[in-house]
Amino acid sequence: MPELDGLEVIRRVKESDIKTRFLILSGYDEFSYAQTAIRHGVKSYFLKPLNMVEFREEFSKQCREILANRCTSEEFVTYNLSSLVDSSRILFLNQLIQNKIHSLDDINTKLSVLNLSIANTSSCVAVFSLHARPEDEVPKPADINNQYICGALGNYNMESWVYDDNQIIAILNLNDSDNRKFRNHLQACVDGIKSETPYQIIVGVGNTVPGLNQCFLSYSRALEALSYHIYGTAANIYDSSMISDKKPSFSKENIDFKPIVSYITHNNTTGITGYCDTFFNSLFFVKMPPPNFIIGMCMYLIMNVQKQITLLHPDKKIEFDFTYQEISAFESVIALKEWLIHFFICYSEMLKDTTGDSNSIIKASKEYIQNNLHRNIKTKEVAAQVNLSESYFSIYFKDKTGITFRDYILKTRINYAKKLLKSKEVSISEIAYLIGYQDYRSFSRAFKNETGMTPSEYGSSMDEKPK
Repeated sequence: MPELDGLEVIRRVKESDIKTRFLILSGYDEFSYAQTAIRHGVKSYFLKPLNMVEFREEFSKQCREILANRCTSEEFVTYNLSSLVDSSRILFLNQLIQNKIHSLDDINTKLSVLNLSIANTSSCVAVFSLHARPEDEVPKPADINNQYICGALGNYNMESWVYDDNQIIAILNLNDSDNRKFRNHLQACVDGIKSETPYQIIVGVGNTVPGLNQCFLSYSRALEALSYHIYGTAANIYDSSMISDKKPSFSKENIDFKPIVSYITHNNTTGITGYCDTFFNSLFFVKMPPPNFIIGMCMYLIMNVQKQITLLHPDKKIEFDFTYQEISAFESVIALKEWLIHFFICYSEMLKDTTGDSNSIIKASKEYIQNNLHRNIKTKEVAAQVNLSESYFSIYFKDKTGITFRDYILKTRINYAKKLLKSKEVSISEIAYLIGYQDYRSFSRAFKNETGMTPSEYGSSMDEKPK
């Protein structure tokens, strides 16, 4: 610790009357150190190497005493213990699907201590993916889990929990003979959620595995099955039988980059569209190839096209950042293909020799800024006006104007402020509001940073100029 040692921290906490219990783990086997610790109210003093059995016993004892002392109400203590058990339950279930717990003894101990409804037998994982429009008022995922999922599948040995805001996971003890009946119950669950809530829901079901220590494999297959929704089937439930394990007949070595590079550099939008159509068709070696194969090939194409163009135009270092998560978020293969076409057309536009106001995109952007100076203009909203993504637009604007988008807005605001200050028709406070500042101080600071004078000083300097 850079400034205080452990005993000093404990002393200051006690002086501040902060209700805290301390257990010390130390490498110092000195009586004076331990004596000081005891004087400061430390509950236990452990020496390295740590005896985990003794530590667990002491830690559990302190937890029980804290809960008991907070309130004499048995209901309150029961609530806290219940909350602690539920947190431990979710942690354990997450560890199962994340492949973080392997020992069968550990699994069986947790099942017993946490009193779970599943056994360490054949199991499968189901992933419920929930989506709603931002304007919809929707029930909490926990309510969906309790009312619909537990209600429809309550006859099975099952543990289900909210994994994140859009995902509920269930682990069920199932045999292969249960699949048909389970599928019917699962469909009834999905139908209930769709008809009675604003949620759109799809479910991925993994394969059955021999025990809970292999649940991570079922979870992985459930997610992979879920990704097949991009093919726009009418299904709400996707299981591992839909996953294609056939080796692709098309690989990255089959990609010819020369045509698309030529189309981009010559601003040939028809050629770009045709190339992308052909490229996507070549990926369909089966009716529904693995979505991660489609996404991976798209990423490979984009990265290599950027490399080729950078070699041809070393003076134009234009590269777009994108992630696997961004590309995999598309709801359909068609949307992904349209995005790829748009991506390359935008890239082509950025390589054109047009600059400044002769460029329609830049001209439209500047007009929008001028008409909305009184607002807090966001890059995202201007990009939407010219049909570009936010990341593309930022790079494009700087490439064509030689100035960043934010700096351009600032300079435009300051220039307009100068014009208004010269006119003497409005007060400085009104000018601040007219160019998008909520208070005079922020406006004055920005104005001085740009001009070296405050707005008042600038206005006075206009009066001093000879007429």
